[in-house]
Amino acid sequence: MSKRIVVLAGDGVGPEVTSAGVRVLEQLRPFNLLVTKVPGPPFPLYLNGARLLAAYPSAPLFETQGLGVALLSYHGRLHCGFLADPSVVPDLEEFVYVVAVSFCELLERASEAREPARHRAA
Repeated sequence: MSKRIVVLAGDGVGPEVTSAGVRVLEQLRPFNLLVTKVPGPPFPLYLNGARLLAAYPSAPLFETQGLGVALLSYHGRLHCGFLADPSVVPDLEEFVYVVAVSFCELLERASEAREPARHRAA
């Protein structure tokens, strides 16, 4: 059961019951990894004439969660943010590296799949 389900189920029962359900869920700690993806704007953003080039999201961790991975799409690109409890994930840099390598492999395979069959045979 997720917090979202508790919150959705709590729509008809009031904030006290919903809050109690979330507290119980937090104590159960049914997961230690949080992954989220937020769609950002497909167009560039500006502040006082300066263009935002990248936006790196952050996923907040609960007390016993070890790793949070947040993805944000922005202006045709995907930006990733990683947050870890160093006592649970002491090698976050290695994890980020492996994710980056895996993503590059995925892009390469997707590119190969788009090539016409005649180019693959050569």
